[in-house]
Parts: sequence; structure tokens; C-alpha cells
Amino acid sequence: MLKFNKFPLCVTLINFTNIVLKTLRQGKLNQYFKLFSNVITTINNLYSNLISNFFQEFQSKNLGIREFGVLIKKISDKCFENPIIYLQIKID
Repeated sequence: MLKFNKFPLCVTLINFTNIVLKTLRQGKLNQYFKLFSNVITTINNLYSNLISNFFQEFQSKNLGIREFGVLIKKISDKCFENPIIYLQIKID
């Protein structure tokens, strides 16, 4: 049986919503809107990749609720500094 560490999903999603909105308000996503064809696609891409990255790191490092805040902070700092890290850009 697989062992999954528990984390507060609702709180996690609220945190990532806040991170995405702050990144948008700071204008750090403006240059990527054309790459993704519109604002909503860019935001959805960032949001889903933040969540995916969080979950992968949380599980792979076997983190617990105590490390939740530290991991959220690490991901948000990286996102505010350079959001392209979490944007999946497909080049045809």
C-alpha cells in the first residue's frame, strides 16, 4: 500500500491562488500572455504547474505538515522572482 503524507489541500490551493494573483498584479506575467494566446491560459498554466511542483516535492521528500509553510514560501519566492520556471511553454 502506498503511503501518502497528508497536507491541507484547501489551504494549499488558497495559497497558490494568492501567489498567482500577486504575480499577475505585479505585471510579471505580461510578457507571457502572447505565448499562451491569452491571460486565462497563462494563469491556468502557472496555477496547475505550481500545484504539481508542490505535490511532487512534498511527496518525493516525504515532507509533513511541519514543512508545509517552508515549501510554500520556497515555491512562492521562486515564482515571484522568475515565473517562467513554472510556465510550460511548448515550442512547435
